[in-house]
Amino acid sequence: MREEQQDGTVVHRSRVDYGGGAVLLTVDTYRPDGVHVQVSAGNFLATGGPVTTTRPVPPLDEAALWALTQIEQLTP
Repeated sequence: MREEQQDGTVVHRSRVDYGGGAVLLTVDTYRPDGVHVQVSAGNFLATGGPVTTTRPVPPLDEAALWALTQIEQLTP
């Protein structure tokens, strides 16, 4: 899903379901000044074999991931 904030920041949110309850959530934030911040959270191990879940849901939801992309100290 793509959304544009009032300040011109573009936010892409994605959810990939790998089956068996394994989920990867990602939030990409593209700021008007050219800064790109990407954060992801998943609930699985991918070791080259079958995907194994480590907990029922990822430890952070999309709202928490978006909040992380807003931390100024993460960017130059």
